[in-house]
Amino acid sequence: MQERPPRVSVILLVGNRRERSARALHSVLEQEELEEAEVLLIDSGTPDLEPLDGSDHPKVRIIRPESGGTFGSLRAMGIRAARGEIIAFIEDHVQAKAGWLRAILNAFDGPWAAVGAEVHNANAEVGISGAIELMNYGPWIPP
Repeated sequence: MQERPPRVSVILLVGNRRERSARALHSVLEQEELEEAEVLLIDSGTPDLEPLDGSDHPKVRIIRPESGGTFGSLRAMGIRAARGEIIAFIEDHVQAKAGWLRAILNAFDGPWAAVGAEVHNANAEVGISGAIELMNYGPWIPP
């Protein structure tokens, strides 16, 4: 019997900053609806690095580009490998909150072709982080 494809393909690009990438990966793997997802780990880190903690999880597929690549080309690589009908990107410095995956699934039950997430600044008290948040994520900051 053929396995049912996942509804969501979560694409995570990781490089040499393994600790923060592992936190992002674990925040996805802790989602309640993980049975509805696959996680594509696009690992462009140097070959001498240890495997990312959590990358041996059965829901994770590791894709290693032959050589570097731009942010966009690496994301496109993940899209081409995705089996889900929904693509969700998460960045390596992000930690998905509980319910993130459920919210994505619920959002796509509606008539929309694309949805975006709220962005919360986890270190607003650090330096100019708040200003950077407004410049880069202003439209997605929750009211």
